[in-house]
Amino acid sequence: SAFHDQFYDRYVDEAIVLLKDMMREGVRPNTVTISVLVGAFGKGPHPRVAEALSLVEKLEQDGIISTSNIRISTALVQVLGAAGDFNGAMDRFRAIRRPDVPAINAWLDVCVRCDRDDAAKKTFERFFEDPKSKARPDVISYSTMMTSVLKKVAYDGSREARRLYEEMKFRRRITPDNRLVDLILKTMIENGRNGSLQASDVRFVAGVLRDAEKLEWGEGQLESRKRAVQTIMTSRFAVTWAEESDLYGLTSVDDYDDELFKKHGWNRVDSGFRLWGANLKPDNRRQ
Repeated sequence: SAFHDQFYDRYVDEAIVLLKDMMREGVRPNTVTISVLVGAFGKGPHPRVAEALSLVEKLEQDGIISTSNIRISTALVQVLGAAGDFNGAMDRFRAIRRPDVPAINAWLDVCVRCDRDDAAKKTFERFFEDPKSKARPDVISYSTMMTSVLKKVAYDGSREARRLYEEMKFRRRITPDNRLVDLILKTMIENGRNGSLQASDVRFVAGVLRDAEKLEWGEGQLESRKRAVQTIMTSRFAVTWAEESDLYGLTSVDDYDDELFKKHGWNRVDSGFRLWGANLKPDNRRQ
C-alpha cells in the first residue's frame, strides 16, 4: 500500500542518517552494512538507483569500500534489476571476476524480472550445469528458474517446472522451502481455474504438498493451502487426485471429503488464496 511504501522509504532514510552518524563518530562501516543499505534502495516501490550509485561512489572515493567487493557488486546488481535496468545490471554482474551463488542468483532474478528468460536459462546452464563450474545452485536458484518457466504456456511451463523440481530434489538433494511451495501451488491453482490443468499437474501438486508437510508453517497455513488446492480438483481430476493424494497420505480414496478433512476443517471452501499466494517473487537474499 502507499502507506507501507511511505514508511519503507522513511526507514531507508533513517538508515542513511545512522550511517552518517556512525562515520562522524569514527566508526567505519563494513561491506556487509553497506551492501545491506545499498540493497535496501532497490526494495521499495520506486527503486532509488541514483542514490545507491551515489552512495557507493562516495564511499569508494573515501576509501571505505571497493566496488570490486562481491557483496557490494551483488547489491548493485539487485538495485539495477529492481529498476528494470537490464544492461546496467549485466555490466555490474560481468565485472564480478568470480561470482558466487548469491551473485549468480541476483543476476538470475534480474533476467526473470526483465523478461529475459533466455538469459536466465543460459546463466543457469553456464554456472550450474557446466562441469567446469564449481558453483552449486541452491533453492533460491531453482525458485528463480521455476518462476521463469512457469510464465510460459501452462503445459510447457508446468512440465519444465516439474523437471526442475525433480532435479532439485533428487539430483541436487535440495529441500524446497515455503516460498517455492507457494509459487508452485499458486500457479497450479491459477491453471486449474482457467482450465489448463493437466493430470500430470495433479500428481505434481500432490508431491509438493507432501513435501510441504515437512516444512514449518504458522497455525492453519498449510491447511489453508490444502483447501485452496481442494477447490480446483473438479470432477475431471477427482479420480486422479484421490489416487495421488491417497498415495501421499493427503486424503482418502473412498471419501473425498472424509473424516480427516472434517477433523481439520478442510472440507470448507476457502476463498482466501490471495492472502498467501499473491505477489510471489524469487528471493535473492544472500546466504
